[in-house]
Order: sequence, then structure tokens, then C-alpha cells
Amino acid sequence: MANSMYANDAQASTSSGGGGGGYGGYAAASGLGAIMGFKASQAAAKQARLTAEYNAKVAENERILLQRSARDEQVRLREGSDKLISAQRELLLNLVLLLVQEATCLRCEIHI
Repeated sequence: MANSMYANDAQASTSSGGGGGGYGGYAAASGLGAIMGFKASQAAAKQARLTAEYNAKVAENERILLQRSARDEQVRLREGSDKLISAQRELLLNLVLLLVQEATCLRCEIHI
């Protein structure tokens, strides 16, 4: 029969000094704490690994975006350069035509 000082049999069985003189609870708690600490370490390591993978993926995406941006900028610059060259050629051609017309008029005036 259980000790009448305790409210129920569960308290009596855990508190009765059977084997180990009361240190069994400490050992169990210590073992449980070690297991929980190990599991926490595993969870922390997993979280760190996942964070590192995420950061690596973000860095890779940023690198790809920068490459695309640089490529697009080169295309824009090339197109702008082509337009500028075309405009310069057109202006030069117009200038040559004006000079030819002016020279023709001057020749006409001299011979008249």
C-alpha cells in the first residue's frame, strides 16, 4: 500500500527511495536534457544549412540578374552607337551635297 502522505500512488512510487537514493530522477532528467540538447543542435545545424543554401541561391540569382543587366546595357549602347553613326553619315552626306551645289553655283557665276 502507498504512503498516506502522498495524494496518489504515482507520487508515492516516484518519491519512494527505492534504488539509488533519489538520484534516479536527476540522471533521467540529465539524460533527457542531453537528448534534447542534441536534437536542438541538430535542428540548429539544419537551419544553418538551409539558411546557407538560401543565401547561396539569392547570390546566384543576383549574379544572373547583373549579367542580364550588363548584357541589356551593352545592347542599348550598341544600338545608340549605330544610330549615332547613321546620323553622322547622313549629316556628312548632306554637307557634301551642299558643298557640291555651292561649288557649282560659284562656277556658274564665274563663267557668266
